[in-house]
Amino acid sequence: MLPQNELHVAVRATRSFFYNIYDDLGFLVYDPLLRYRPRQPEQAHLPASLSDLEPRLLQSYDASDDGYLYRLHVRPGVVSGYGNALTAEDVKWSWDRALGLRRQGRFTARVAPVKNEESIVVRDKYLLEMTLEKPNIGFPHFLTSKYIPIIDSTEARRHVTGDDPWAEAWLNAHAAGFGPFRIDSYDSNADVVTYAANEHYWETGSPRIKRLIMRGVASPTERLDMLRRGDVDIATSLAVDDFVGLQKIPGLKGVRVPGHDPLLLQMNCLRKPWDDRRVRQAVSYAIPYDRIMNDVWKGTARPLESPFVDSCYGYTRAYFKYELNLPKARALMQEAGVTSPIRCRLLVHAALAPQLTATAPVIRDALAQIGIEVEIAPVSDYDLRTTGFSHDFDLLLDPHIHMVPDGYYISVCDYGDSKWGIENVNQYYNEAVFKLQAECLQVRTEAERETYLHRMQEIIMDDAPQAYLLMINTLMGARDTVRGLAWDANGRMQYHQTHKLA
Repeated sequence: MLPQNELHVAVRATRSFFYNIYDDLGFLVYDPLLRYRPRQPEQAHLPASLSDLEPRLLQSYDASDDGYLYRLHVRPGVVSGYGNALTAEDVKWSWDRALGLRRQGRFTARVAPVKNEESIVVRDKYLLEMTLEKPNIGFPHFLTSKYIPIIDSTEARRHVTGDDPWAEAWLNAHAAGFGPFRIDSYDSNADVVTYAANEHYWETGSPRIKRLIMRGVASPTERLDMLRRGDVDIATSLAVDDFVGLQKIPGLKGVRVPGHDPLLLQMNCLRKPWDDRRVRQAVSYAIPYDRIMNDVWKGTARPLESPFVDSCYGYTRAYFKYELNLPKARALMQEAGVTSPIRCRLLVHAALAPQLTATAPVIRDALAQIGIEVEIAPVSDYDLRTTGFSHDFDLLLDPHIHMVPDGYYISVCDYGDSKWGIENVNQYYNEAVFKLQAECLQVRTEAERETYLHRMQEIIMDDAPQAYLLMINTLMGARDTVRGLAWDANGRMQYHQTHKLA
């Protein structure tokens, strides 16, 4: 029997296991400045409004009347796993690092929009100010992002070199945060990370366990077998069939975690024939959504009927008009002047989600009925992202990822103009959407902003730059003795809340 004060979790292993588990570090080693109130299994999946945010490393924040200046009040008495006290300097160093490294953190900061390091000023030990390039009522959403973790800069600076001013080499294999856990050991050969409770953690009574052991296991079936044998307390990222069968195993329970990740059929909007809106609409009308949802995913996913995701305030299904309608799809193809078969490749990396292998043939067979001959091309995770970011594809089955559940952020990430580089994977550019993005930054209330978000969804949905297949839920299995499972609006687990019964 596993010790009561330890939690053993089997998770999906990838080519870089330490990088893969970084998804969870935001609530393990790195406490965020703000987070969304935790969700429990019995609660509905609600949109993440500003009122849903709760302070973590910040005690509070306030904004100037014009919306340009935000004052962040850092929580005193917070100590990292290395024993160093949190100050405003740590927050600035972490944001400066995000801006200095040309990675996802920089993109997040620039969309916020924080222009540069000079925009962040420390006023005293526990107060810093951020001046935005443009006003943004949704800026507090960006303070939840895992891509700008708040790092113990005192410890990180010990590992800075002339060639590595941001301690990248050290932080690629270590972590230095102010969260409930610290990394005790990492075995790269066995894909095992052991976290120990941060004895300095500021939140009374947390974490409720002393050790968290994460094991990387490639096969979802093997993860479930480990759970059945009692080798682990929790198994994540299960295959649909395994999850459905889990309900019949005594002593175990299935947990469906509403994620923030949509499954999209990306179409390259700057490559013929996908540059024709009628062809893209035809694809959207040819997709058997119900069959994919019910027969392939067996009801374990959620409908996706918007270019945004249902975690976002302002999400609406009002403009989703697509359902299986082959006569309409064929008429649109004819209207677009497509008279001979279109031959193309559909890129798929099945390991990202077990059901992708079964989803791709359904899409292939559906598109064949409107004159699109699809070759399914299995690719690695690396090749999928490289090809997607270089826009060198026809079709791409994409379990997409967003880290800020905010409609404005998603509109820029997925449908922003070319200055954002790799982020707009399928190269859909619409001046009317760009205008609405700019205008929504000028309003001062969420209710006013919602009008602009709805109009964006209406325009994008009509243009059909992607086929919106479903929202992916994380399928987990846990022993009956596991209690306190909770997650945020992004579907990221908050393991410091979890404990076990004797």
